[in-house]
Amino acid sequence: MIKLLKKIITLVLIIAIGLCAFTVYEGYNIYKEVTEQTPIEEKVKEIKAQRHYTRYEDLSKTYIDAVIAAVSDEKNIVEKERKIDKVREEQAWELASFDFFNINFILSYLVRVNIIARWMLLLPEAGREMLNRLMRDLDAKELVKKQ
Repeated sequence: MIKLLKKIITLVLIIAIGLCAFTVYEGYNIYKEVTEQTPIEEKVKEIKAQRHYTRYEDLSKTYIDAVIAAVSDEKNIVEKERKIDKVREEQAWELASFDFFNINFILSYLVRVNIIARWMLLLPEAGREMLNRLMRDLDAKELVKKQ
């Protein structure tokens, strides 16, 4: 009985190693195919040439620290994305707060709308929650009541 169990375990290990080797081989073939079409250096240049590309040096230290703090202990990739977008949203709102009559407020609003549109595609319920929050933020009833 023990010999049979050892043979089964050995067979399972051989199959697992074989599947791992096959996956690595296929992944490497895909990598080679993609990098032959567009070398990595060329792709990096292409990305850096895009109009909306931002260099690390151009990001504010506050923003970088906020993003790192938000995602440093998070394992779930969706939650990481949500936390990063929350930082982006807060930064956009902070840059335009109490600036209701200039371009900063409009750009801040567009950043927030783009984040919401992205989340409507990723997780519609999260996107709707963000949209409701944006609408509450834009509602001036509370400000009028305080006046």
